[in-house]
Amino acid sequence: MALGDYLYGKIGWPANSGPGEEESMDQASVKGNGAVVQREEFGVSQLQVVKETAATAVAAREKAAVEARYIMAMNRPRNIEYARQQLLKACDNKTFALSSWYKIPNRGEGFTIRFAEEALRCFGNVFPETMTVYENEQLRMLRITVTDLESNLSYSSEIIIQKTIERKNSQGRAVIGERLNSSGEKVFIVEATDDEVFLKQNILRSKAIRTDGLRLIPSWLKDEAKQHISNAMQKEI
Repeated sequence: MALGDYLYGKIGWPANSGPGEEESMDQASVKGNGAVVQREEFGVSQLQVVKETAATAVAAREKAAVEARYIMAMNRPRNIEYARQQLLKACDNKTFALSSWYKIPNRGEGFTIRFAEEALRCFGNVFPETMTVYENEQLRMLRITVTDLESNLSYSSEIIIQKTIERKNSQGRAVIGERLNSSGEKVFIVEATDDEVFLKQNILRSKAIRTDGLRLIPSWLKDEAKQHISNAMQKEI
């Protein structure tokens, strides 16, 4: 059976189409880099002719990955009571509790990055994503997005990583400038190495995920977790 006949039987042709269209469709499936593919997504099935290029392949891969995450979230929705039990169980552990709450004089207090990671793991169906928005020799700008795959609710932040670092000793470093720190000591602004930039990026990225991710956790659950953390801190080891 010719491909044109198969397509005609499956989806039909417009009223003004004729053998010429069927023949061109059949030839498109076997000539050049084109191919007729069947796509099934969210209950919809369709046939289309595509030309394979590197950009097309990458776009298709990313689209498939995104769709897979949402489909998995639809097939395995979170159990909020189970998530609550898992999170509070972790908060009852004194070792975890001590790493879940920070308190810095003159700067405030709150949940730590470690708590946010555990909360998002227990909550489930949450996807954090990092995208490079802009980069040059001086800085790198990233957009951090945390998405609830069930409600399709996202929170995002943009962070800027300066490719410089401050050092008291500038020996062997490319000096860009200098300044006086809060203690009145002179420090040098030098070019950061790749490892130093990577470390700064991870720190800022984790903070952004904590801030945006905790916005997805219900406030009543965070209040309950805070109480369990406080109780666990007072326990004897």
